[in-house]
Amino acid sequence: MQFSQLPDIRTEHVYLRPIRESDLQDWFDYLTVPGFLDHTSRVLKAVSELVHAIYDPASHAADTQIGSIGFHSVQPAHCTAELAYDLSRKAWGKRTLAQLIPPLLDWVHSEVGIIQVQTHAHVDNTRSIHVLERAGFIHEGTLHCLRMVRGQPSDFQLYAHVRTET
Repeated sequence: MQFSQLPDIRTEHVYLRPIRESDLQDWFDYLTVPGFLDHTSRVLKAVSELVHAIYDPASHAADTQIGSIGFHSVQPAHCTAELAYDLSRKAWGKRTLAQLIPPLLDWVHSEVGIIQVQTHAHVDNTRSIHVLERAGFIHEGTLHCLRMVRGQPSDFQLYAHVRTET
């Protein structure tokens, strides 16, 4: 599912906008820094593997020097979506996601009608787990051997954010 309209989220330091072709090399560069994707199932070998994000209006990027955030696995019939994000190391510790996630959740719940947003965090990715908990996501459980990470089956924590008013 592609969203027909997008939220306009601007903070003092971050502007959320669709990914552009000119962003792909910068995005690829920080995603492929050794060790950066250690807690993810993503494996990238070429910039061309990111091209799909340009055409999907559900994918967003703050300046890709900073990161990307968006929804995938959107299921309109079930009113669910999955949130995914990444941040370059230079943006860590600056509360970038804390500024973006709440208004993005407000938008997807109220404007799109998504009731449940879920996301997964590798069991060792404590930074991401803290971000999710601070954003109001509830820990739903551990999914064992959910995804392959660096050739090994890995456990992920499942988190959900549910719209409280209907």
